Amino acid sequence: MRKLKEYLPGIWFSCILTGFFLLFALMSRWAPVAGDDWGYAVGGRYNPALYKAFEFYRIWSGRFFSELWGFIMAPHKKLWNIANPLIFTGVLYMLVRNSGKGKHPYLTPVIAVMLMLTVPNGLRKQTYAWIMGTTYVIPLLLFLVYLYLLRKVLFREEKRRIIKGILGILAFCIPLYMENAAAMIAGINVLICIFVYFRKRESLREFLIYTCISIVGLLLIRFAPGAVYRMARDHQNFRTLSLFGKISVNWIQFIRWTFVNNSVVIITLSVVMILYVSAQKKSLLNRLLILVFAYGILQGSSSWLYELTGWGGLEVLCNLEKGSSLLINTIGYTLYTAGLFTAVLLYLPEEEKKWTCTALLFCAGGANLVMLISPIFDVRSSIYTVYMFILLILFILEEIHLPEKFAGCLLACGIAVCLFRVYTFYDLYHHIHLVDIKRNSQIEYYRQRPEIKEAYILGYPIDWVHAADVVEGDDYHMEYFRTYYYLEEDLVLHFYYLQNYDEEGILNG
Repeated sequence: MRKLKEYLPGIWFSCILTGFFLLFALMSRWAPVAGDDWGYAVGGRYNPALYKAFEFYRIWSGRFFSELWGFIMAPHKKLWNIANPLIFTGVLYMLVRNSGKGKHPYLTPVIAVMLMLTVPNGLRKQTYAWIMGTTYVIPLLLFLVYLYLLRKVLFREEKRRIIKGILGILAFCIPLYMENAAAMIAGINVLICIFVYFRKRESLREFLIYTCISIVGLLLIRFAPGAVYRMARDHQNFRTLSLFGKISVNWIQFIRWTFVNNSVVIITLSVVMILYVSAQKKSLLNRLLILVFAYGILQGSSSWLYELTGWGGLEVLCNLEKGSSLLINTIGYTLYTAGLFTAVLLYLPEEEKKWTCTALLFCAGGANLVMLISPIFDVRSSIYTVYMFILLILFILEEIHLPEKFAGCLLACGIAVCLFRVYTFYDLYHHIHLVDIKRNSQIEYYRQRPEIKEAYILGYPIDWVHAADVVEGDDYHMEYFRTYYYLEEDLVLHFYYLQNYDEEGILNG
């Protein structure tokens, strides 16, 4: 019986990983090929993937490994149906592996799943079940692996050459997936070199090597011929702005995608920080920190509270387009960020966790800060910030002593939220699958009748799938939609929408 008790946390975590994999496998199976997927599928269908990736490095972007992924996976969706759930299950596993679950073996994995399943809808659409959106998730997984191995080398004197070799490979490959992932890994390596210089100077040479490798990767993606050419061609106005001009254009997006949009994560982080700070020795600083973190709870819940009460003061907190909202949230979240750094540096007793959490805060902010100088700052770019916050929550949670009954209540609530979100995802993607069945039958109808010159295709509601429909004037996606589905080149596409997207409405629409 005692042995069984020892194995129960491992069995529990294995069951969670299995269920999580099955959910994402079902979502991936039911998700349609959409948007940029069509272009990459056509490119990979008729050309070697490696050739196309090198070509795009020269004419489109520096994201070499992301482009390679697209040309390999987009033409083979069945392969992606397996790869995508494996990647997300790997992310969940590495979140828990990094933070540990020694103090809360049942609660910590559940909170991790809950936070992953409650990300904003826009982030879900653009990364969770979209072939080209997965290019944002792969470097996240690799970064979590990098962080785990880095801690072993830095704090636990890991000497195996294979580990150090993997770190070198990851330091080079991660930057060639995504620009802000490149900045994140180069940034954390610079921070580690500073730390090592003062604490373990004998290891400085080794970490300087990882830093130089990651900086080389950063330069390769930043100054790729395709990236330079695309910036000059598509974003001339943004390019001419000064540094402060670019920041002023993107600042509202920074506040939105870093804090305001991520209400569940910010509320959870705030609650965890209040619990942790409250357990420390009482002081004026404690009380100030609690007030700062209470702001996160208030702002994070302001949208829901505004819907309930209609009070205009709450709208100012949640609607960045409203009056002084941007200024208020800029001040509020500047103090909030300072409070996070203060609490981590002041109260975390263990050196490894203290400096790891400090690095996570730099990565969370830095991953979005670098997007201030990007002409395209969309919600999917914030995935690194969101997941660094999630990992920080798990680290702090493991430092809190929770009474058994309170921990049990939190576990029950976490499981309830997870089950609700699983049902929500199942229902959403089931309806997406029904639309896909209807669309495929319509596409097949027009494919077999090349004499028809105008096609009417059922569209998705705007909040369901990213870029699944072609808007008028979007010639690029119009062309690749037709080519992907082997439709006539001169076929004019019209997407129509239903008032009722229940099962009967979709099948008969």
